[in-house]
Amino acid sequence: MKLAESGVRGVFWRANARGTQELRTSGGRQRGDWWIRWACPHGHLHREQIGPKSLAREEAERRRIERPCPLRKPKPSSYLLADVIREYLDATKNEKRSHKDDARYGRVWSERFAGRTLEEISPADLAWISTDRN
Repeated sequence: MKLAESGVRGVFWRANARGTQELRTSGGRQRGDWWIRWACPHGHLHREQIGPKSLAREEAERRRIERPCPLRKPKPSSYLLADVIREYLDATKNEKRSHKDDARYGRVWSERFAGRTLEEISPADLAWISTDRN
């Protein structure tokens, strides 16, 4: 792969009439900004305007090692079903006419799956409840 003018892979110069940095070339000065480019583990290519060349080099190296993905946020470890139901009921309290029914169903589900996270509840558990109710 061909290195950029900076001599560092992933660090490049983008000319801009209103840029913040000046690049001195043999022909004179040119305004623009230093940018970095990296690929995350998900295969997305990311670019970001950084500023000075030295800072862009350091940031490019850090991003190449850490490989963060701004498009994907880390998933939370786990949620209790009772907490999810409570947050849903709080969020929809003034928006739904069937809030009393939702609260009643929420209490039943919270009691049946007390202390269990969403990952621990399987489709077989849900099928068992539907057959148990009939």
